[in-house]
Amino acid sequence: MAYRIIWSTETSDALDRIIDYLHQEWYESDITNFLKKVTDTLDLIQQNPYLFRHSAKQQIHEALITKHNL
Repeated sequence: MAYRIIWSTETSDALDRIIDYLHQEWYESDITNFLKKVTDTLDLIQQNPYLFRHSAKQQIHEALITKHNL
């Protein structure tokens, strides 16, 4: 059973800001690699969100995408 991922406005905006930053500071290949990591992580979350740690603040699980992006 695949779980449904729900994006909050805050999370969606944060992803947009990260991509905007990458466009300004990095190469297109870096953006492609980052988005591949995001997609791969989302696929894992959909299959089994319990692979990732539970947030102490909310009833969510957090996945580390890169050392700078949770």
